[in-house]
Amino acid sequence: MSETWISRHHAATLLGVSHTTIRRREGREIPTRVHAGETQLDRHAVVALQRSGIFVPKSPGERTAMAFSMLREGASLLDVSVALRASVEEVEQLYASFERLRGGASSIRREHVARLREVGVEATTVDELVDVVVAYAQKSA
Repeated sequence: MSETWISRHHAATLLGVSHTTIRRREGREIPTRVHAGETQLDRHAVVALQRSGIFVPKSPGERTAMAFSMLREGASLLDVSVALRASVEEVEQLYASFERLRGGASSIRREHVARLREVGVEATTVDELVDVVVAYAQKSA
């Protein structure tokens, strides 16, 4: 059994459902405990329900929120696609937005690419920039 517990609010957000829906599933599909007077739910059970596709959000905002929650929990793009019953293209767009919003975008903004080129660095992705920095550090050491 998991030792990681989350609040009802967090579980409802992950699943894209109301607190009432969470309460109905407590104890049956989601193990619970009471800690410091608050009911907590097994995060792993909630994530498993999320990945099962039982709760498929309808609105674009709900779909985006569910995808972002799953990605933040470490779900693969395949898991997101299955849970949302979404196309590869939709999941790739959601993933690109997720990366951009969390600050880990894989591409470098155009203005930064231009500044890098001014100093002789050819890099358009974060991976390419990391390779350049590592090579520079190794030469300097």
